[in-house]
Amino acid sequence: MKDYDMFSDYDVSVGNGNCRNDGRSSPELADLGLSPKMAEPHVYSVSELNNEIAGLFGNRYAVTVQGELSNCGNNRRGSYFYCIIKDAENELSVAFPSGVIQHQFDRIRDGVTVVISGRVSFYRPKGKVTLWGSSLKIQDRPGDLYRAFLKTLELLRSEGLFDIQSKKPIPANIHTVGIITSPDGMAVKDVIRTIKRRNRFINIVVYPAIVQGSMAVQSIKYALWYANRHNVCQVLMVVRGGGSVEDLSCFNDEGLARYTKMSVIPVISGVGHEGDVTIMDYIADMRASTPTAAAEMVSASLDNSIERLAMLKRRLWNAGTGRIGYERQRLNAVRAGFCNYAPEKRLSAVRTGLQELQGRMRLSLIRALQVRTAAFNAVNERFNRQNPKNIITEYSARCSLSGQKMLQLMEMHLKELRHRLVSGASLLNANNPLKILTQGYSVTLDESGKGVTVSGVGRGDRIRTILADGEIVSEVTDTVPGNPVSDGVVSEKASDLKK
Repeated sequence: MKDYDMFSDYDVSVGNGNCRNDGRSSPELADLGLSPKMAEPHVYSVSELNNEIAGLFGNRYAVTVQGELSNCGNNRRGSYFYCIIKDAENELSVAFPSGVIQHQFDRIRDGVTVVISGRVSFYRPKGKVTLWGSSLKIQDRPGDLYRAFLKTLELLRSEGLFDIQSKKPIPANIHTVGIITSPDGMAVKDVIRTIKRRNRFINIVVYPAIVQGSMAVQSIKYALWYANRHNVCQVLMVVRGGGSVEDLSCFNDEGLARYTKMSVIPVISGVGHEGDVTIMDYIADMRASTPTAAAEMVSASLDNSIERLAMLKRRLWNAGTGRIGYERQRLNAVRAGFCNYAPEKRLSAVRTGLQELQGRMRLSLIRALQVRTAAFNAVNERFNRQNPKNIITEYSARCSLSGQKMLQLMEMHLKELRHRLVSGASLLNANNPLKILTQGYSVTLDESGKGVTVSGVGRGDRIRTILADGEIVSEVTDTVPGNPVSDGVVSEKASDLKK
């Protein structure tokens, strides 16, 4: 924080020294001839400033503008249609009455080049400049950004980068998901919320990236590189919420598309809304219409997993009981055959073998059942660890710790403010313009209260000398021009006065 000099408002010269005023009046300072404090500049309210800007615009600016349309999605509100016209460097909000574009509405889309005539208006409540279109002429050629998009799309398609054969399959059972997106956006929150709602046992790793602007391409490339180097995820999701064509333009970059194709881990694209299409959607191994839809693709429902586990248990039980029934039938058939021939030794040997086989089968079933039971218990234990009571207790402890830290920070801040107050009081006292009088100095004024100089007084004039404990009124008997200390005149005049 920059220190504020409370004594920098004035600099009034008196004699050979400078006196500074802090804006407070006193009789002693008034006697020194200090001027009053200057008037403060006018402070505008937001409404006053917007009213003045609106007065500058008025309805005088009728213009014709050529550019490329953008943000032409579902922007019809009431009887007006809103969009943006832009060039390579700047953009401007545009509003059309429905009657102006009703015959051309089907041809209005992002990327088309148009010529708009209308007037420039300033909307005071929001401080926004808008072009109110009165006519619209759509040119046949597409805009520069749209042509660049089509060129990159055709180049990559001709190289076979969009072929289905080149896409990597998405794993069926996913336990770790990587998300490449902005950590501060709503998209990552929606994705995490959806995955945890559907299956809380899926691990989530967020790789932060810039998803808009000039640094977005390099940031997403680095996130892809780091995720592949980290190599803990079974699938990567590149997601971003909706926006204008300019906001999503980083996902149309050719270099980013080639970098995405080189990823060893399968990539799912979830960029924008339902109608937004980028090159990332074509190059990814799977495309989702929205970030939430991408989250649903990678997260199998927990209820479905439990139902599948129960189904496998039933199939195992049915297979075991069926095998036992089949072996029992074979045993009965063998027993019936031996009864007809009565070969006791052979029957005894077969019975022993059957009993051994039955024991092995029972042991095998018991072991299989134990394995399935242990798996089920593990899942049940993981369920118990997610008990809401434990989660609430943990977050309550965190809130209590945060409250203690906040109190400590407030105490430290109060101590700092007290220290600054004491330091300011000491500085104010040290720079008191009257304090110099207590050190043996004085101020000499004429009868009108103005400062005096040697050339400004003559013999016989009356002068006032202000000291720390009062005033001395005297009459000038003689004056000595020049600097009496350096010239040695003080000693000579003193000797003359003694004579």
